[in-house]
Amino acid sequence: MSGSNEQAAGEARRLHPISMLYFVSKGVKELYGWLPLIPVLAITAPKVFGPGASRLVVASVLAGGAVLLLVGIAWLRWRKFMYRIDADGIYAEHGLWVQKRLWITKESVQSLDTKAAVYDRMFGLVSLRLENAGASESEAMFSSVTRAEAERIRIALGFAPSAGASDGREQKHHEAEPTPTPAAPGYSALPASHSGKAAGSETTVIARTLSRQELLLHSTTTDKFGVILLLAAGGMGKLWDSWLADSAAWDFFAHRLGALGIGLAAMLLLFLCWLVAVAATYLTDYGFEVRLHDEKLHIAKGLLERKQFTLRRDRIQAVHLIDHALRRPFGLVTIRLIIAGAQENNEKTTVLFPLMKEAHAADFLARFLPAYVYQREWSVLDRSARRHYVFIPAFICGLLAMPAMIWIPGGFGWLALLLPAFAWLAGELSYRQTGWAMHGDQLAIRKGLFARHRILMPRRRVQWYRMTETPFQRTRGTASLKVTLASGQAGKPADIAHLPKPQAEAILRFLSRR
Repeated sequence: MSGSNEQAAGEARRLHPISMLYFVSKGVKELYGWLPLIPVLAITAPKVFGPGASRLVVASVLAGGAVLLLVGIAWLRWRKFMYRIDADGIYAEHGLWVQKRLWITKESVQSLDTKAAVYDRMFGLVSLRLENAGASESEAMFSSVTRAEAERIRIALGFAPSAGASDGREQKHHEAEPTPTPAAPGYSALPASHSGKAAGSETTVIARTLSRQELLLHSTTTDKFGVILLLAAGGMGKLWDSWLADSAAWDFFAHRLGALGIGLAAMLLLFLCWLVAVAATYLTDYGFEVRLHDEKLHIAKGLLERKQFTLRRDRIQAVHLIDHALRRPFGLVTIRLIIAGAQENNEKTTVLFPLMKEAHAADFLARFLPAYVYQREWSVLDRSARRHYVFIPAFICGLLAMPAMIWIPGGFGWLALLLPAFAWLAGELSYRQTGWAMHGDQLAIRKGLFARHRILMPRRRVQWYRMTETPFQRTRGTASLKVTLASGQAGKPADIAHLPKPQAEAILRFLSRR
């Protein structure tokens, strides 16, 4: 039986034929700049093909030709994509014009992510993405493979999840004795918090599921609301002259109801944006679950599109705890991971758990990431640093507001005073929340304005660090410190400005010890 499995593992295979839909969408993105030529040629058809040419016929022929071209290219790409898996890693060939051959060793695979789109679920398929160490992008994308094939790839690469969680769907779990880690008060009472045994193995599996109550609270206090509001405001600004200014809705709210109508319209816009943000967050993080098995984290989430991420714990560079402004009064925190990898963006992060009580964060880290210690005590800035954070920015903004107060007519110039007031508030919040701590082998940095950010980083994960002094800082005995983690092309920076120079030198000595 083992010999036949080894033989099957080494044979070349193709993706499921439904993956041609993925290649069609990829072709549309590549030919996006040429697609506007279809309506342009249809409009100019009488000039190009003669007075008797029908614009509808020309447009239909061009659109049909484009569809046939995309389908043909997708079919060729599907035929060209071949892969083979053996005991050492995975080999893949793909490419239409240029044939690319990839060989990814088992040891170099840093993470393996799966995604089940709506059309994948109809056929019982998933998509896999393998990320290689130090790659600028995903080294291999397996679109639309069967769940059994995805499981086979996971097992061959050493990323098989724990029993009962291969597809990320809700499963029944057997209760077991809690893992012997430092227990936080009330942790055992958290929803779906349990541990168990993997099938045929003595390895302990630790799991934590986001409950329905936590999901609802997470959705209603999501930070996506601001992003959606900006997108909506930008879209309305573009449509103002062409449609919105002359629409019946704006005539009703602005002209018939007056100032009250404008206020109601603004409240309606805010409510609709919040509703969209709640729905998007609920669908994205539905059934969120994180599992620890065999030194790998398995994160599954999503309702319409089920996603599962699997990454090695040794790939984690730092833990990022975020207290958003709406959640901080309730003692809620989001835990993210900063991950190694040279991505096209400047950082690579993923959510470890979207929402939990801060009182349970210490025990959560002790169970899933014992190398990262929840920091309770912090060193803070001296009062002398307050002038750099608060007074100087507010003074500069006050100088900038004076011309606006003089030149803006109608008494609206006084609104320019909001600029130095905001600078004062932002500086005060930044000054109060800046802090640092050294504990064992870990450096922790705390920063933030309306949201508070805490980064826990082992010193072995620090890529580089430096201390700078300006002439003004030198006279006051302060310095600025910048620490960068190996994440993304430019790294993930964390800096502290205007801390006492002896403290900055102490942090440098701490980081220099190996």
